[in-house]
Amino acid sequence: MNRLFAFDIDGTLLPDYEVPLSENLVRSLNTLLKEGDFICISTGRPYLGAEGILDSLIDGKKYVLGVNGSIVYDKEGKVLITNTFDDEYFYELLHRFEDRDDISVYSYHPDGRITYFKTSIATELEVRVNHVKEEYAPKTCQHNQILKIIVAASKEVAATISFPKNETDTYEFTKSIPEFIEIMRKDVSKGNAIEGLRKQLGVKKEDVYCFGDGLNDVSMFERFTGIAMGNASKEVQKAAKYVTTPCAEDGVYYALKNILKVVD
Repeated sequence: MNRLFAFDIDGTLLPDYEVPLSENLVRSLNTLLKEGDFICISTGRPYLGAEGILDSLIDGKKYVLGVNGSIVYDKEGKVLITNTFDDEYFYELLHRFEDRDDISVYSYHPDGRITYFKTSIATELEVRVNHVKEEYAPKTCQHNQILKIIVAASKEVAATISFPKNETDTYEFTKSIPEFIEIMRKDVSKGNAIEGLRKQLGVKKEDVYCFGDGLNDVSMFERFTGIAMGNASKEVQKAAKYVTTPCAEDGVYYALKNILKVVD
């Protein structure tokens, strides 16, 4: 029976946005693909931000769970699962924070665009690392479908931003890193998306293994065998079944070899 391995990118597969996968990691992931296992890159990034990782591996059963579970693709970029919502709330947030130079608000679209009122370090990083197309938002709601809203600020500023109960009851709020508040449709999470992909692939729940370091990875740990990185917070580590070494110490490779014992 084939297994499904899901891997977050930043802080899990990669210690830095713009470094390649380690040789040990490439070799171990290729071993899983040769054995017929499924590999899913499970990330807050869009498809284009994960495509380079897929391309660094041999051909096989490869998938991308993008934008925190808002959309799932096969290796060719074909959409298998999508969860969008109307951009009305995005425009509410744009106007709410438009006078704050220390806060950036932008949205992801299924076609790879990000939309925003003003550029920021966060939007520049999206363009450079995730290769998204950028678009300035008009002043009024366009009623386009979006995958996710990001409210980005420094760690200190982000910690002070709050949202009223009617909004937190309506939308899903999570953080992949302390600087990003990520807002999606209420039923969207990495865990739900992996469950949908698992059913499509016919993999048993006990044969699903999920690796991550952020709060947005906890939903995977709650459903499946979770492996938290050594650099994850105590809250994230507590939610996982296993804790491996930090990402910068090749923690995914260490777990595959020494904890799960699925590669040499």
